[in-house]
Amino acid sequence: MNWTATLRYARARFGRPQHADDGAPARIGSLLRWANAPLLRAAAGGGLIDPALAAEGVVGAISHLRLDLDGALWRLHLAPDDECSAAPRCLQLLLDDTQRVREAMLCQRLAAFVPEADEVAIFRGDAGRGLGAQDYTLWRDDTATLAPAQITAAFGDQDHLDYARDVNPDARFVAPLQAVETRIDDAEGRHGREGRVWLMPYARALSGGGTEYLLPQMAVYDSIDGDPARRRAAAEIWLALPLEPDRLDIQ
Repeated sequence: MNWTATLRYARARFGRPQHADDGAPARIGSLLRWANAPLLRAAAGGGLIDPALAAEGVVGAISHLRLDLDGALWRLHLAPDDECSAAPRCLQLLLDDTQRVREAMLCQRLAAFVPEADEVAIFRGDAGRGLGAQDYTLWRDDTATLAPAQITAAFGDQDHLDYARDVNPDARFVAPLQAVETRIDDAEGRHGREGRVWLMPYARALSGGGTEYLLPQMAVYDSIDGDPARRRAAAEIWLALPLEPDRLDIQ
């Protein structure tokens, strides 16, 4: 991509050519720290996210998900390190109109794959089936990337866990939420992607209180690194746990 296209890409993302991460709740390279108490409580109640992972990280990429909701939804993707290179993580933040963090969640990616044609239809909720159904089953065999102790604590002798849709749970089917995602992978805006995302949150109650979320999603990227000729689909499944927003530190 030439320099003119690079500047156009940066301006289109966040409004000025110098720092493409202007307007985001953090910058590429920012240090994030959060209280680990919610993860410890969740782990004691059968949560799947390992509380032994560091309660801090450096922002390596920033994603803005534009949804029809009250507030702004951001994902601050943490740069990989030796400790969690097999488990990409991000902080998902919901900001109010004053840019105050209203909700914060620590997310850990469980799976990522390129969906086949029939899987694309399932993630879009075509014909009223697939993503958007009342329940989502997570099979034990799908959790191989997680800490063995957490798998044992969560599943016990079962082979699956059931999550219930967190949006209008009494309806038989709810069409997946749709968002436009803009992601930048460097502060200059040279690398990133933009596309449409289909997603739906599911939840299960943990013993002793608390909730663990499962966030399946599919993205169809219409532009990668500012090049509309580069298109691809990507499906991801994330685990998520609520954090205490007032104990989140962004430096």
